[in-house]
Amino acid sequence: MAIKADVCGSSVVGATPTSRLTTNNASKTSFNRDVGVAPTHKHTMKKNILLCTLGASWAVIPEAYGFLAPQQLPLYQHHPQQPALNKLRGDYHLQAPDEIWVCTTQGEQTQKSLIQLQNWIQLCPQPPVLRIWQAAQTDQLDNQQECLEMRELIVRACLKAHDYANSGQVVLSLAGGRKTMSADMQWAASLFGCQALLHVVGAEYKNMPAALQQATPDLFTRAFDRDCCQAIMPLVTGQNQRSDLLDISMDDAQRQVAQAIWQSLSPDEQTQALQNCQALLDKSDWPWQFSLWDVLAMIKQGFVHSFLSGNDKETLSKQVDAQLYQLISK
Repeated sequence: MAIKADVCGSSVVGATPTSRLTTNNASKTSFNRDVGVAPTHKHTMKKNILLCTLGASWAVIPEAYGFLAPQQLPLYQHHPQQPALNKLRGDYHLQAPDEIWVCTTQGEQTQKSLIQLQNWIQLCPQPPVLRIWQAAQTDQLDNQQECLEMRELIVRACLKAHDYANSGQVVLSLAGGRKTMSADMQWAASLFGCQALLHVVGAEYKNMPAALQQATPDLFTRAFDRDCCQAIMPLVTGQNQRSDLLDISMDDAQRQVAQAIWQSLSPDEQTQALQNCQALLDKSDWPWQFSLWDVLAMIKQGFVHSFLSGNDKETLSKQVDAQLYQLISK
């Protein structure tokens, strides 16, 4: 589904004019605010990108960035688990982001958060580039349509980030915004991969130090004191590889196999398969351009990537191959 959004008014700080995500003609996804240089050109340098979502709590973004970039922003210098945080970064080979990309809404509370976030960037001694992407005509994400539009924005931004990173790291943060936004982030990670999925957990608001409750931008430009450190913990929840399904190519032999799979299904199974694949078949624009046979070939591919033991997977794959051979040779 396209995001029916016009580019709204923006406050641009030290930036070139705003640009757009690559969309089809019917889509008007907006790239609303940019602090830095808009990514309108193909570059040859690697870029590390932190992709975040934002709701009412803007502070989760510097909290995630501070974990990834301790040299530029030593927020956790006095954290009681600093050795563990250092090891975690090393285990996932995490590097400091060059840019922070934010996906959010146009709601009133979001605008307040964005002001705080941009004030923080301006106060940072070594600021990353900040890019803010807003799904127009969205507010509280309290209805189906707004949630669908936000999902498309998140997935498109993730795809754009991987292209723009030019083989650099793309890290996704699950902290911030609605739970549906976190779910969309995880789905985007399962499609395009990511160096890591981050989350930031903390004490309940009423139990937080007064400084964190006030959350002024200058607080997040220097090392936290121990009380603040003990109230916040960055986590890595996982890592994803780019889905092989995005890179499926179809030759004549594979199309024969796909056709044989289809013919082996009962009428009810064919109906169910079509229903499951309809979203892919209908969406001929971004990012899928699969024919019916391309989609059906994924059935076989699914066995390869299923959560089965090695022996079970091999046995099942051999059984399927044998049945397909019999069908094709008839």
